Amino acid sequence: RPPAALTEERFARGWRMTPAAALDAAEAGEAPAAPAPGGHDDGPAPGRRRRRCAAPPGEVMLTTAAAMRECEQDLRAFFIKASSSTLPEAPQEQLMDRQDLHGFFADLQLVEPVRHKKAKDALDLRYDEALALQADQTKIDSGLLFWSFKALLNNIVGDMRLGWGSLVRRTIQKAGGACDSP
Repeated sequence: RPPAALTEERFARGWRMTPAAALDAAEAGEAPAAPAPGGHDDGPAPGRRRRRCAAPPGEVMLTTAAAMRECEQDLRAFFIKASSSTLPEAPQEQLMDRQDLHGFFADLQLVEPVRHKKAKDALDLRYDEALALQADQTKIDSGLLFWSFKALLNNIVGDMRLGWGSLVRRTIQKAGGACDSP
């Protein structure tokens, strides 16, 4: 059975693939079939062919996991730099308070002034949600731990209308990636 996220993506995009076709594509190391007619993807621009990933799915997954680990290390470094306090019982654990969070997003004003104005209220709301959830689980309510900060980021991205898909597409386009988005 495919993962729920893949199932939902296929449902949302209208992908249709028979089990035999999926098995043939997996054995050949091909990417999933293009969306069926009526799906949300109209395909490549006229005169352009859709490029497929040249690597087999397993290799793509390993590469993606390695890239995510590297990004997480960078994000942890930014979190540590932005956090002003530590957990008294464990001084190696940084805590980010509300003021630190707003400082973390302060440079957004330089790049996206409109989103920055809208983000202020959303940041406070998401901070309160993440802190409440963290306090329920850990009894730590004096600031966000790194894992709660990551949850906050995941939620605030939608509030700011920065979907992960658009971020990935921008990153791939800037890096001259080898794959078009599905």
